[in-house]
Amino acid sequence: MNKKNIFLIIVMVLIVAAFTIMGVRSFIKPKTTMLQKPKLDNSVVGKKWTWGATLMNNDEHILPKDRDAFTITFNEDGSFNGTTDCNNFFGQYEREGNKLVFGPIAATKMYCEGSQENEFTSTLSEVDQFVLDETGNLVLLLKLDSGSMVFQDKYSEYNAQKWELIKQAVKDCKVKEAGQTHGRKVSVELKNGQKMEAFEPKIDDIFSIISEVEEKCGDINMWTE
Repeated sequence: MNKKNIFLIIVMVLIVAAFTIMGVRSFIKPKTTMLQKPKLDNSVVGKKWTWGATLMNNDEHILPKDRDAFTITFNEDGSFNGTTDCNNFFGQYEREGNKLVFGPIAATKMYCEGSQENEFTSTLSEVDQFVLDETGNLVLLLKLDSGSMVFQDKYSEYNAQKWELIKQAVKDCKVKEAGQTHGRKVSVELKNGQKMEAFEPKIDDIFSIISEVEEKCGDINMWTE
């Protein structure tokens, strides 16, 4: 056998081996799976967010008449659910980065005179991004930079801890002034100038606590929104 034939045989063997290896690799390559729906992170998921305001970029501000009625919770499986001043609602969301899109919103069918439900859910449908601001509020940004919906985490463990610190400061006669908003946000100023804020469990809870220590601590300036 001459050198030319040997060379051709070697080339053919190498080609066959190459195709064989490629075939094996293709055979053992794991099947690709569909990507899971991207989830919101733990700073957003599983919390009961309460609608505080909608701020439009034409200076229109929309506030809930019932400050605790409108809530939304994002679940790890890509679903959401919430409440309005009339019904419960639910659906699916999709998220990529800070992009956030709500799917069709379904709701129970109770009718309530004067409800803000339609305005609330229709605005949710216009959301396309989200951010967390420096105070921990969830801000849902609307399409075309037209405005935002602001939600507060009134039921977090962190808020509960801050509320306990405020109560203890009142009982220790350290509070100079205290007030509340219609949204249950309590602000106090201590006698040393320090300021504290938290959401109270029920409206007027802070005033009930102050009245209990009035004889012991003297007058504390009080205000309400």
